[in-house]
Amino acid sequence: MNFRAVSLFIYCFLFVSVLGLAQTIKGEVLDKETKKPLDGVSITEVYTSLQISTGTDGSFLIATGPDHLIEFKKPGYKTARARIPVAYSPNFYRIILEKGYEKPKSTQQKQNGRYNYHDDSASFYSLYKHQLEMPKLSGVDAVAHPFTALSKQYRETRKFQIEYDYYEHEKYVDKTFNPELIQHFTGLTGDSLTRYIRRFRPQYDDLIEMNDYTFYNYIKKTTTRFREGESRNGAQ
Repeated sequence: MNFRAVSLFIYCFLFVSVLGLAQTIKGEVLDKETKKPLDGVSITEVYTSLQISTGTDGSFLIATGPDHLIEFKKPGYKTARARIPVAYSPNFYRIILEKGYEKPKSTQQKQNGRYNYHDDSASFYSLYKHQLEMPKLSGVDAVAHPFTALSKQYRETRKFQIEYDYYEHEKYVDKTFNPELIQHFTGLTGDSLTRYIRRFRPQYDDLIEMNDYTFYNYIKKTTTRFREGESRNGAQ
């Protein structure tokens, strides 16, 4: 294979790879109260810094990729963000903007520093409301609607619902049991902080049942166990 052929092969491979990663999404932005289209909404693809604006009919078309974050801003409205799913991306995005202004980050969390799961989850849910509220067909329903149950769109949407639940649970644990909070209460830093979080990161089902007292008591007890283990390992 000569040099020119090799160069052409590499070029074609890279071109196909880029096409496989990139995608274009379309949708519309609406006012939450009036349900009317919003023009002039600034849309930013956070990963690539690409910026566009909605047309007079509120529509948009933007190039993005899996797991990228899209941000929607308009003066007088709260900022909305949409994370592009990795496995399945809806064919059409309907973004709802609510009138108001962004709260400072310090007021978006509770006074005790725990992650405000309900507000964040509700905001994210509204972006994928149509896909998430698609009913699950099983048993009699699957038999009554066999073509729907076997369709590619239904299977992809169900997969997205499952992945969404998993993502929400993992996000809740990561943002609740976060390095800043752990460092504040334990004084751990650097590699010690990383090892502690890796070892004692709680499961979602356990963490969601903890009230503030049991959560901070969990941190206190596990920190004691961690320091004892570090001391023993250092003495060896």
